Amino acid sequence: MATDAATIDTQASPPEAAHSDNEPKIKVSCEQLIVGRCLDHPLYDGNGVLLLAEGALITSELRKNLKSRNISEVEVSKSDAVKLSLTTDQLAELFTRQGAFSFDTETTSKLDTIIDSGLMAVKNDGPALKESVVFHGRKAYSAEKRESLLLQHQSASESLDTMIKGVLKGGRVDGAGIAGMAANFLSGLTSDTDSLMSVAFEARSDA
Repeated sequence: MATDAATIDTQASPPEAAHSDNEPKIKVSCEQLIVGRCLDHPLYDGNGVLLLAEGALITSELRKNLKSRNISEVEVSKSDAVKLSLTTDQLAELFTRQGAFSFDTETTSKLDTIIDSGLMAVKNDGPALKESVVFHGRKAYSAEKRESLLLQHQSASESLDTMIKGVLKGGRVDGAGIAGMAANFLSGLTSDTDSLMSVAFEARSDA
């Protein structure tokens, strides 16, 4: 009788009861079993003892338990062996047929630059954004604040209009300008979260 992958018992069934199906068997290294693949036929140990029934899933827990019981090889059907494992010969054949994987000089250079600059291990710096969020409730803007926001919006609109016209004429996008506007907008959103949420709800109701 087959047991669960997490609690394999090599004494669960006698050797003479093994290989009850007629599918040809071959031995496969436990290290080559691919986690996540499903069995179409039963899986046995090297002595022919049934370990898993057909339909069972290959899991990391199964491989761990096989290793703990010093089971280095299992017997599976030939059809299962093709999809459950990738042998050294198959890998060699794959590379022979498709050729070695390679990168051009430019791609390699870019990858080296990214790795050397530490961009693969970027960490947040400074206080968390949520610490800057301010809730004003229904408190109205002062006349000065209102005027400031109107001028900021007008300036941003004019800048975007200029950028769009420039791009339509074949010019380059002002990345620094866009980044500056994005930073200003984010600063405004965190300094008045209530206004942001109000606009979001109104936009949803108009949709």
